Amino acid sequence: MLTNNIIFGIAAAGNGRRLDYRDREKRKKQIYDAKIFSAWDGVDMNSTMIRQYTDQNVYEAFLDRMHFIFSEFDNIFVSFSGGKDSGLLLNMLLDFRRKYYPHRRIGVFHQDFEAQYTVTTEYVERTFERIKGRVEPYWVCLPMATRTALSSYEMYWYPWDDTRRDAWVREMPQKEYVVNLENNPISTYRYRMH
Repeated sequence: MLTNNIIFGIAAAGNGRRLDYRDREKRKKQIYDAKIFSAWDGVDMNSTMIRQYTDQNVYEAFLDRMHFIFSEFDNIFVSFSGGKDSGLLLNMLLDFRRKYYPHRRIGVFHQDFEAQYTVTTEYVERTFERIKGRVEPYWVCLPMATRTALSSYEMYWYPWDDTRRDAWVREMPQKEYVVNLENNPISTYRYRMH
């Protein structure tokens, strides 16, 4: 059971307003009470937190939040989609960790949806190769239900479906950090989960 872990990433662009996280107890309550879910859970993030203007710029707010995360959580994981926003977040996190908490280990999680742009996959691979000695890399290629917008007959598509290998869009990456059905360390994963 996860007790003192945080997994975070970029879900969507904001509108420039920032949360006031300067008071430590208030910050803890806001994070724990926010019921933060991933974008796939369909939660409107704007309705789960109260926004307040602050005197901080975006970078100062980032530093403040990172100090809070590194001081309050034992295990830190960042979700990396391979897009420009999550790439920036990952690089800023690595720079922050190197400067302020060089002894801390972080995990990097990439969910490979099999049918993604070739340049995205190439960028993810270059990034993982560059950082693999400095992080716990998890490039996840597991069959999980993914909503499809291409079929009127099937609601879900299962990337890396082991029962339909002949239909795979591309070959599964062959790296030591790739997580698949044969080497899955993720205890919360259930086969073809929704």
